Amino acid sequence: MKKTLLILVLISSTLAILADECDLNQQTRIEENIRLKNRYPGSYLTEGNLVLVVPAEEGEVRINIGGCVHFGVTIELKTNTAEKYVDEEDFMNQILYLAKTYSQGIIKYAKLKQVIEDKNWTQSESLSRYYFFNYDGTSPFEVYERQQGTQTIIGLSYYK
Repeated sequence: MKKTLLILVLISSTLAILADECDLNQQTRIEENIRLKNRYPGSYLTEGNLVLVVPAEEGEVRINIGGCVHFGVTIELKTNTAEKYVDEEDFMNQILYLAKTYSQGIIKYAKLKQVIEDKNWTQSESLSRYYFFNYDGTSPFEVYERQQGTQTIIGLSYYK
């Protein structure tokens, strides 16, 4: 019992230290998420108020804006209707929609649209739906589709 208690104390101390070591202010991030939550009826915060979950017609959208060391945005649609996005054009249109609707202007719609129209990306050979976009020449911008149980995740992740 004492060993278990000691392990729990060490783990919680480590997590507290890691949270304090973030370069970006996490409290400001949480406050911004609370404000953002009010823009999307039925939405809720999770993961320590760092991720906003928005109900969508096809499932749910998870929005993670901020970071610890690097500022970025990750937006994912979790859906049971992946068959709507089998075609690459439909898939990319969904990526455009997610970025325009949920990135709060961090991802520039016109710029992203141009990247997609020009097919200015590298696609992973091992994963069928994993793209590395050449969005700004310096920052990672990934677009992907992956399975999570019976659901499909369609998402994008961009870090400045």
